[in-house]
Amino acid sequence: MVEEYNNLLNINYFDELNSLLINPNFEWYFNQNTSHKDGNFMFTHVLYNDEAGVNSKYYEQFLPLIIKAGIVIGKSTLLRAKLNLYTNQGDNITHASHIDYDETIGDYTSAVFNFTTCNGGTNFQLNDNENKFVPSVANSLSVFPGPTMHSGVTQTDKDVRILLNLNYIDEGME
Repeated sequence: MVEEYNNLLNINYFDELNSLLINPNFEWYFNQNTSHKDGNFMFTHVLYNDEAGVNSKYYEQFLPLIIKAGIVIGKSTLLRAKLNLYTNQGDNITHASHIDYDETIGDYTSAVFNFTTCNGGTNFQLNDNENKFVPSVANSLSVFPGPTMHSGVTQTDKDVRILLNLNYIDEGME
């Protein structure tokens, strides 16, 4: 149900993107809640969404990653590309479980690309009794069916955890 791909990107391209994200001039936007008004916060930067289209001056720099992930996933149309940044809060906080899109969107696939290796990660609810925790490993991609309940988990061993959340759908299914 959750497929993992390590060393997805060429290391030079990965380092270029990572340097951009930790640059003090990169525009991170504060979100008072992570999802469902859970009382936890994070910072985000939306590169693209299906309603507005390209939403960031950095979109072109991330496009090779977005294309490569789409090829790996086997989906042809991007719904959203959103960067998340979690700060170290001194505890591994599990945020509220959620799905990224309403089920009426159709058959979509979600993915998490990690820029940080840390003890945070993503928790997946595979069924009523089984959860799978996938730790954040730099340059790795976790792919899962869109309707899978999942939640971010903050880290305690690094200052920040940075990831790119991606959602794709087959062309013509929108």
